[in-house]
Amino acid sequence: METPKSKFVKKKIKETSWKDREYIKDLIMIEQYVLVGNLGLTTGYIVGRLKSKYPKEWKIIHQELNPKEYKKTLKEEREERLKEKGEEEKFEKEEAKEERRDLKMWKKLGGKV
Repeated sequence: METPKSKFVKKKIKETSWKDREYIKDLIMIEQYVLVGNLGLTTGYIVGRLKSKYPKEWKIIHQELNPKEYKKTLKEEREERLKEKGEEEKFEKEEAKEERRDLKMWKKLGGKV
């Protein structure tokens, strides 16, 4: 096991039993990612899993070990959410427009409403 870098993980070790050591190993992996960054596809998958499994821990460790990168990541995630929201709204508008065209054609062909 790597030596923990953050105060948070060091504190968690004191609160965690040996049988739950996998939790600490996961937190140390989060630390490593926060300090080193993504090292490839496999790392990206593992990081994604850890991020969703331990969102609070991820946030605390990231803020402690790399606050500048944490702020940058938050900004990027916010921008991505806004972009996705805009794309979703655009898709919904296009779907509604297509449904209106289909209804118009339906009526034109004598279909019942």
